[in-house]
Amino acid sequence: MILEWLTAELKSKRFAYPDQIGGRRSVDLVTDPSLENGSDNAARRDLLTEVRGYSSRTLIFTGFPTKVDWFWASLAHEDLGRLFYLNDEGWVRLTNGTRVVVDGATNIAGTKDAEAVTAIADEYASGNPPPRPIIVEHEDRLIVLEGCLRVTAFVVSNQPGPLQVLLGRSPHMGGWYFV
Repeated sequence: MILEWLTAELKSKRFAYPDQIGGRRSVDLVTDPSLENGSDNAARRDLLTEVRGYSSRTLIFTGFPTKVDWFWASLAHEDLGRLFYLNDEGWVRLTNGTRVVVDGATNIAGTKDAEAVTAIADEYASGNPPPRPIIVEHEDRLIVLEGCLRVTAFVVSNQPGPLQVLLGRSPHMGGWYFV
């Protein structure tokens, strides 16, 4: 999950990372990963902690469970109605309080993110999709942990195939601040 998150944000223009961590260039930890190297794995974890609060369970990871089962999943079109944005003021406002991604996709035109969503939708349409969003399951909801713009763009693009995601499950997901 950590490498997927860092890979997605490295490609994003919205986020910046420190140049070095753990004695290696941050970009190399992501683009040339050695998953068998314990110090590189620790450096990636430290990087996600520094910018997103991962190990400290702060920032976006406030109350996030320490044990989550992660797996690759394909979300069919009928699953898109179960997709919710995380409980953050901007996403709540975009959806008029529902947090439903389909509502956000309907309302995205004319917002500060509309141009970025259009560009990402074009990536989906070209057959060269962006990094997979990271989704967590809580009760009957699928909540976007990372990749809100990409999920919105997928809905906007109206692609015929499923949305490929990294999906996390934990019986303790209800303790996450943004659920």
